[in-house]
Amino acid sequence: MKLTFRNLKALARVKVAILLFAALFTFFVVNLNLRTKVRRDSLDTNRHNEPLIQWHPDGIATLIKATKEIEQLKIKSTNSKEPKTSPEIQKSSPKRLEPTPAKLTIKIAKPCKLNIENELSKELPRIQLDGNKFMLPFLIWGPNNQLIGLRDSIFLAIKLNRTLVLPHFVTQYNDKGAARNTLVQARNRIDVTNLSKFISVISLKDFQTICLGKMN
Repeated sequence: MKLTFRNLKALARVKVAILLFAALFTFFVVNLNLRTKVRRDSLDTNRHNEPLIQWHPDGIATLIKATKEIEQLKIKSTNSKEPKTSPEIQKSSPKRLEPTPAKLTIKIAKPCKLNIENELSKELPRIQLDGNKFMLPFLIWGPNNQLIGLRDSIFLAIKLNRTLVLPHFVTQYNDKGAARNTLVQARNRIDVTNLSKFISVISLKDFQTICLGKMN
């Protein structure tokens, strides 16, 4: 049989087809092996990640039941250990003294003396300021802002060496229980006695009498 060009061409096509089939077959086998290996690894990891204790849905109820049974067994064991006495001995035996609860001792604090008057102290203040020069602060906004303003005024009075005039405070703007801009005495907001022991302070009434109701 002579090999012609056509026969060689057909053989070449057959060889190419066989090689392609072999390549596809090897690819399919390798892919299948890899998938099975991945599945086995995932199953192994899941087994390792399983919890050591598997909770039953009725686990709490069974736990409570088991604890009650243990307590009942303990009570039965204690009762069986106690010696049985005859009724005559029981009558003559003294009654057991039940332990009395400890008495609670409550210490009542001493009553605190309220400084109702809350007037200026007659003692010399710690920081003595100039008695011929005064500073009268005007406090605005809410109660907290007024206290902050008074604190700043105390600092300025010390720096400027002026006697601090105790101002009046004002009620909260939305306070429905009082009239708008009702004046509140300083002793109802601050400890006037301790403040007068710290710096030189004068009341608003004394300030008006000294300055004849006029301000420079």
